[in-house]
Amino acid sequence: MELLRIVGIGLCGTLLALSLSRIQGAYGVLVGLGTGCVVLLSVMGQVTEIRDWLLQYAQGGGLSQDYIRSVLKVMGLCALTEAGSRLCRDGGQGHIAYQVEVSGRVLMLYAVLPAAKELLLAGSAILETLAP
Repeated sequence: MELLRIVGIGLCGTLLALSLSRIQGAYGVLVGLGTGCVVLLSVMGQVTEIRDWLLQYAQGGGLSQDYIRSVLKVMGLCALTEAGSRLCRDGGQGHIAYQVEVSGRVLMLYAVLPAAKELLLAGSAILETLAP
């Protein structure tokens, strides 16, 4: 039922955006942006539950919550980068869309640096114990 509601919101927003874009193109983009925000906000409860579940099982398995947080942060950055890039492209601004994508990649790399550092330190510690 949740998916039907989201699809309904998406279809209504699409039809309204198409209608308004014929009158004034900027209004269509704004309606598309608003519809996307409503759709994303409607699933935020499930995203929070998924995050809590992952953190709970990571703690139970002895895995650091920092790794799970890094993965979730990268997933969120990826989704936001993709959404922002598509909105820029829909607005006819391909060069801005490219800059949004590059910036998103840089931020994703920055988000995983702490986990990568820990992984490299663990790998070097293992190599030190194996070296004669």
